[in-house]
Amino acid sequence: MKKQICIFIFFIMAISTTFSFSQTSVSTMGVNVRIVSDVTTANGYTFTYDSQSTGTIYFYMNITYKDDTKKAFKHVENVIAPGKSSFSIIDERAYASSRLEMEINSRNLELSEVFVSLPSSTVVHDINYALKKYSPSSIYILNSISNASDAGREEQIKLYYHPSINDKLELFSTLATAVHESTHVFWREETFLLDNEKIILPRASRNLWPKTEYVTSQIAENMRSRRWITYVSPGATTSANPNGIYGLLDEFQAYYYGLKAVYDCYPYLQEYGAYEDTIIAYWYIIHLYGDLLQSYYEFKWWILLYMENIKNNYPQLYKQFIESREFLTVFLYFNDHFENLVEVLIPDRVNILVTEMNRLGKETFSIMNDSKGELYLYRQIVVGSITYVNKINLRDKVILSIIDELKKDKYTGMIIEFRKKQEKISKRRR
Repeated sequence: MKKQICIFIFFIMAISTTFSFSQTSVSTMGVNVRIVSDVTTANGYTFTYDSQSTGTIYFYMNITYKDDTKKAFKHVENVIAPGKSSFSIIDERAYASSRLEMEINSRNLELSEVFVSLPSSTVVHDINYALKKYSPSSIYILNSISNASDAGREEQIKLYYHPSINDKLELFSTLATAVHESTHVFWREETFLLDNEKIILPRASRNLWPKTEYVTSQIAENMRSRRWITYVSPGATTSANPNGIYGLLDEFQAYYYGLKAVYDCYPYLQEYGAYEDTIIAYWYIIHLYGDLLQSYYEFKWWILLYMENIKNNYPQLYKQFIESREFLTVFLYFNDHFENLVEVLIPDRVNILVTEMNRLGKETFSIMNDSKGELYLYRQIVVGSITYVNKINLRDKVILSIIDELKKDKYTGMIIEFRKKQEKISKRRR
């Protein structure tokens, strides 16, 4: 299994600007790093650089495996000082199998913006401000576990903030994570939040439901998405595995509200300077239309797989669920609202934002499928006579396969069955 690596290098400076670079040397405002030599090994990449300045150098690695079965995105950092030094980048997964072989055909050193590091208090304050102004459901969630004050909410948000190269780019990631994680408090109370109304979903005896892994461990490797190992692989300890359908619904709810928070805060983009600093808009699209959005398809599929399993192997338990008004209400609410958010509202909003960014003429944004059908976000930057293109995968082959799988009759039929049961129960209660 071979892979290619792109390395992105950034510096924290006191002001923001844009600069160009060559393949072997990057420099701006007195900062210069010259690549002297590099060595590729089976499990990493080491290069020696010559610096004329002191500071912190950040390396962003976007790893794509040759067979496209796995992707990775991570950053590492190293303090630089004048003189020669060497730095190694290790891919931990290379140790797991001798088949993970590193290949770098050409080193692609891309330098984008010089970023500003903001105090954490500023970012946290901005998140609270944006949520309070544009996302009532998020504020309701945060108020449920804080003292319903600005200070209380900011203290909660700060738990999920991690300083980065450009803290302005971390705003939407931190915002989504803070709302997502705060939503889990309802699960501990056996409740789910539907339009600010709490629905109690009592749990059956723990001995009655199977772990999710009994079903999801059978998923073929080419259908195992990035979250599979964290949530539903054998031995996974997150709520979605040991707590079966209840844990899956808990995560379904949390991802919905986390993504909705990002969507709600779209009007904040202009206040936040996205029209002047277009990389903010670029990262907003990634957070809104990329990995977070994919969670809808993953958890919906795992929930329906689980229900199919208990229908075939635990018929009494299955009957208990589909006779439960609370279960049907909770699942269909999040399925319908999440689907509308993912397939209608977000694509419309992204199209508007891409059109607006292109109208400004500073950069060119586009969202296109490649020859394999995978969806990518492209950001084209022209510096002098050179054009640079950033490319981020929004929908890979695994997610596309899950989307196709969900179109099968056995899954669509199950949802139809749930709706009919819900309607029948509602009539009985009138």
